[in-house]
Amino acid sequence: MKSRKLMVTLATSFILFSASYNWTQQSPDEKTMMENWMKYATPGKPHQFLAMQEGEWEVVVKMWMRPGASPNESKGMAHGKMILGGRYLQMQHHGMMMGMHFEGITIGAYDNHLMTFISIWIDNMGTGFFQSMGSLDNTGKILTEIGEMFDPMTGNNLKMRTVTTYSSNEKFIKVMYHTMPDGKEFKSMEMVYTRKR
Repeated sequence: MKSRKLMVTLATSFILFSASYNWTQQSPDEKTMMENWMKYATPGKPHQFLAMQEGEWEVVVKMWMRPGASPNESKGMAHGKMILGGRYLQMQHHGMMMGMHFEGITIGAYDNHLMTFISIWIDNMGTGFFQSMGSLDNTGKILTEIGEMFDPMTGNNLKMRTVTTYSSNEKFIKVMYHTMPDGKEFKSMEMVYTRKR
């Protein structure tokens, strides 16, 4: 019995030693590790793009329930601010939508490792969240993101494309497109943001 315990102890020690040895052999030195971490954690030019949404905004929203339908139009407000040392954009929306009070929050990020923009959206019209990922065009003024969200009305997941276009420091537009079952897109929402004076 003692011999068996000794064998288990030795085997466990060998495994832990081997794992530790392999980790130290494959890992960079401490200085390089800290430099890598700081590079990953430091906001850059893409985060400046997100910061363009800081401030108070008046928002005009148009929604199309299906292709060819007349849009429902509403107005609201949005407040954007960079958080956690300029690493993320937090934008809060509120207003009326189809006769109901509406609140929504988006967190925008640029992942230095993945080299991509990531957005997460939550609101009081559901219990899940919508995540999308994308990149800027060559002008640095148009962000296109692709994502998928659950549609409670049909019980299906919806593929969505969101295009954010900056026309000036005082105005930007977000347009959302739904992908239909036949693969065709239709414009489902347009949000025009004008900086509040």
